[in-house]
Amino acid sequence: MGEITIPARSAGIVISPSRAGPSAIESSDNPSTLDSTTIDSLIARLRGLGEEDLARANDFVAFLAWQRRQSLDASAVNDPRVWRTDLIDLFPGAIVAASTADGTGLDAHLGLAIAGGLERASLFAHPPLRGECIIALQLPIPDDAGAVRLRFGYGIRDGASIADDNLVAFRVRVNGYRVWSAHTNARRWEEADIALPVEAGSVAAIEFRTEALGDHRYTWAAWAQPRVIGAPAA
Repeated sequence: MGEITIPARSAGIVISPSRAGPSAIESSDNPSTLDSTTIDSLIARLRGLGEEDLARANDFVAFLAWQRRQSLDASAVNDPRVWRTDLIDLFPGAIVAASTADGTGLDAHLGLAIAGGLERASLFAHPPLRGECIIALQLPIPDDAGAVRLRFGYGIRDGASIADDNLVAFRVRVNGYRVWSAHTNARRWEEADIALPVEAGSVAAIEFRTEALGDHRYTWAAWAQPRVIGAPAA
């Protein structure tokens, strides 16, 4: 049986019945192992769904993952051992630029963005006519930092009349290296949770980049509530 990947980039979930040993549903937040019978049953049910129902299932999985991240974020706020930085607070010191000499059409600012009917504090990042919109931030990492993670939402704001075949690329670079990328035209928030390859006591150069992969019009891209959370070193 081949691998089936549910298109839920935000949830970080892949169903892999072809693995040796028990099948597993993996999440970057809370890995868990399920028996192969449960996985096979789930796959069979997914195969019986139509395209529209699969899209709803995808949205529900993404919502469950978002709920868990919200719970983890709340726990982090109340845990004195964990440090957290809301990157929106760093925007006044950010460098905003286009990746090409001509930045016509670029618009990056702070605001409340609505996607899928949900309003969130966001970095608006409308790309230029050509090339990328770059929002570059500098984040000092504490000397006692252990595992460091970057969490954010991304999507196209409500009201954008973007064509179905027109996509926007979302990319994250850290210290010059691409650590994450996705492309979408969905008018809803999708979620990402990634490990940051940074060293304790260093300064991380984080870049949020967006690019129109087709028609520039209505590429109303936004990054929702980007934050970095770090556990203390063991």
